[in-house]
Amino acid sequence: MTTAQPRRIAWLFGPWPDLLFGCGLLYAVVFGIFLVAGPELRSAQPSLLFPLLILALGVPHYGATLLRVYERRRDRRAYVGFSVWATLVVLALFLAGLRLPASPASW
Repeated sequence: MTTAQPRRIAWLFGPWPDLLFGCGLLYAVVFGIFLVAGPELRSAQPSLLFPLLILALGVPHYGATLLRVYERRRDRRAYVGFSVWATLVVLALFLAGLRLPASPASW
């Protein structure tokens, strides 16, 4: 008698949802639509639509990613270069960008 091999599931929610949401296919489609008809679409929508979508969808995704990456102590130690030092470099560049003139011609 042989034991049944565990069935390997290739898709998390099925091919279309995984491709659209997990692999970024929907993002590529929306990017293409905005590439072709961007100004018309932007003028027809409320100005707060995309910032609200980013807050509603992006922030929870970012938080879940941080939780997965830094949940265990050894992971926090392994990624200290990214979590602390790279963050401080980005913060320093941001603060320097606030103090520097906007155009290179005025340097």
